[in-house]
Amino acid sequence: MIRSRLQNAAIVLLLCGCQSARAGTPEPAETPSGAPSFYCERSHTNHAWSYQHRGIYVDSAGAVFSFRHDSGDQALLRVPADSLTEQRLLARYAPGRTPAGTVPAAEMSRRHTQVLQARDGALSERRDRGADMGDTVRRCYLPDAAGVYREVFLSQQGDWESHNTSPAAMQLSRWLDSIGFRVR
Repeated sequence: MIRSRLQNAAIVLLLCGCQSARAGTPEPAETPSGAPSFYCERSHTNHAWSYQHRGIYVDSAGAVFSFRHDSGDQALLRVPADSLTEQRLLARYAPGRTPAGTVPAAEMSRRHTQVLQARDGALSERRDRGADMGDTVRRCYLPDAAGVYREVFLSQQGDWESHNTSPAAMQLSRWLDSIGFRVR
């Protein structure tokens, strides 16, 4: 009976299209300055005992949200890099999304400049540091000319460690850590 219900639900989702998958997804961010929208994230993912993916993200309008996946659709995290649209990016954050605060527009303007600077930073060597700790990752996303969002890697700590050597990336990482600490 449960299997039949799951099959029926899958069929309904397929027939209704992607709009159903966006339920609860906020509208894409619009920046007052007219700059393209961008997103920054601090998240922790661990597969050691069971799947966990949680964290915060900030959109270019300064809205801060927390999110939490403890089970379910891990495929949201496996979207090919050449097809990460704004809608797919926001769907990654949909499970357990909760408004958590705001960042002033002037600060977001400065952060956008830092993301642009960090985009060109060199990456440190990736080092294996352990097992079963999971990874805390700090990253931002900027759209390209086709509207595909590209990752700007900032830093990673946990099972693996690496960082973007750009001073702007280091500042963004510390900023995201401070927001993540306040949201807990």
